[in-house]
Amino acid sequence: LTYSMNDVLGTVDVVSADIDFGYYYGANDNASLSAPSDYFIYDLSNWSVKNATQFVSTTLAASDFDELSTFADIDVVFEGGTDEGKIITGLAVGDVIAFATDETKEGGSKKGVILVKTITGADGEGDNIEIDVIVQEPVSE
Repeated sequence: LTYSMNDVLGTVDVVSADIDFGYYYGANDNASLSAPSDYFIYDLSNWSVKNATQFVSTTLAASDFDELSTFADIDVVFEGGTDEGKIITGLAVGDVIAFATDETKEGGSKKGVILVKTITGADGEGDNIEIDVIVQEPVSE
């Protein structure tokens, strides 16, 4: 799911448990993703759940992103990456990063990968990032 800034600002916890990361463009950080637990751009003090997503930088080429098709593929990318913490900065078009959602989240932690498709603008209204995401989903029983 995607949430807009308006969906997030002023919320009294309606969507917070569903949000694993947010985008910002900082003067020094440039295009960045942050876990809600460390997000500092907007006031999230009304949120009772601030997921602590962990980001990992990878050396995976953008052209290899669509080849990821199994849980094991995603695990290999995540485990082979460099731990960046709860904020990853300096993103560029074509970057592939891996992530693990908060382990305390309902359903447990899930791993995934993100491909940065476009970055529009820099630190101003109307700026955005377009990403593709592949995430491990539990198998229904």
